Amino acid sequence: MSVGFCMEYDVIFRGGREDIAQMAEIAKTSVYDTSLRQYIVQEVEATLEDGEDVLMVRLSNSDDDATHGIFEDFLDAVDQGCPALTIALSALYVDTEYGEGDILSMFCSPAGKSTLNMKAFYGLDAHFDPMPDEDWIPYGWRHPKELPPAATAEGVLSFLGDWGAEARNAVEEALLGGKLLKTLPALRPDPQKETQPVFSKEGETIRFSLSAPVNLGDAAQYLDLALAPYAQTYPESYAALCRTMREKRLLLHLELESYSNPNTAWSYSDSSTWHFLLSSDGQKLLSRFTWCATYGFSSYNGLPAEVPVEEIYEAVTGASLDDLDERENFAAQWALHTYAARHDALLPLVRYKSDWEMEMEEWGDDEDWDEEEDEEEDEALAYAQDHREALLPLFAQAQRASAPIPAHDQPQSFDSRFAGKTFCLGGDVAGWTGRELRETITKFGGTVADTLTPQTDYFVYGTGVGEPFTQALQQGVSFLPVEYLQDMMA
Repeated sequence: MSVGFCMEYDVIFRGGREDIAQMAEIAKTSVYDTSLRQYIVQEVEATLEDGEDVLMVRLSNSDDDATHGIFEDFLDAVDQGCPALTIALSALYVDTEYGEGDILSMFCSPAGKSTLNMKAFYGLDAHFDPMPDEDWIPYGWRHPKELPPAATAEGVLSFLGDWGAEARNAVEEALLGGKLLKTLPALRPDPQKETQPVFSKEGETIRFSLSAPVNLGDAAQYLDLALAPYAQTYPESYAALCRTMREKRLLLHLELESYSNPNTAWSYSDSSTWHFLLSSDGQKLLSRFTWCATYGFSSYNGLPAEVPVEEIYEAVTGASLDDLDERENFAAQWALHTYAARHDALLPLVRYKSDWEMEMEEWGDDEDWDEEEDEEEDEALAYAQDHREALLPLFAQAQRASAPIPAHDQPQSFDSRFAGKTFCLGGDVAGWTGRELRETITKFGGTVADTLTPQTDYFVYGTGVGEPFTQALQQGVSFLPVEYLQDMMA
């Protein structure tokens, strides 16, 4: 081991109630770290409350130089003491001293055997045990070298405002009826939840569980770009929904309860919760990021393979992807993945060098690495050449995807239409300064308060609202994007 390292473990134990219960007893006698012991016992006891005969416990743990070996000893003790359990685990070695060089290993001890032998595991050599091809084991664990990178997202879509049955049905039909997935082939079911529907109705909300080759947080932020293929396929229904939302000042609340960056292991343990409010300018849906509850990815990077988007883009256009802004960059990636999925044109994968590998390269030539690198580069160039005619107009369109700064006409005459109404402002409202908004609302007879209360009539929001977003949501205050406010002042 290096001087500075961290081991990230994600372990699943599956078996009968007696063996699962025995795990807690083993933890009490073999784990001397108090917090880790309590965590294991609590997870086991919570699982035992389930009435099923076959149970499953999933544990995650991170250790370093000081704690290395404690969790591994526990794993070996369970493997030896409860041979009837099936144990599957992902172990990621992270070199924290040099910052790179992650190494992924997969272990499996089938029921009736005790084969983990974690005490002999040092983390510096990749280890891949074959795993049972069963749904309770993450798909990427079963096929760690076969899958392209994928990101996941789970969350809920809620309706805000006076949605009528016709408008609500239009949204539900697009999601629950499968129209969206048919037109956006880059979206797929979450491979870890293969038996669950991608969209399902949950009371007055719609729950979703998705996978895609790009970060779905970016897709939510640039929703108008992500939805472009749907809008082109169903122009009339999409336009009608956008007009209705604008006219009735309707909103959709998109909550990502968890989402992750793409990786090839397809196993995640993240704690990121992001909120977006979707409005309409009358022609397309607009998405504004309002609040992030937590931000912390601890997803397992898996095999460091990526789609060479930069190389393909440069080979097709002759320009660098780095020259695009974030919105244009997303548009280019989304266009490439959508094209590949729609035409069954499988994208190549490359493994980029880590900082550690580049540092070691300076000490000598690595012919095997150079040969592998040349082959991967040739695959990317060949893909660009084979599909250049189709990709060139798609990339050209992405280069024009930068959002213009919204323009607005400053009212020239004022009346008292906002008399008796209290407004609160939050976030960065594009095209307006906070002072302009305050002065304009005040001239129409409204009051602008500094803090939200249940008596606040409207919360005028932009991006990055922060904590006031949840306050407004809990207090039932009406959200008002600037385009809806402008309609009220026209």
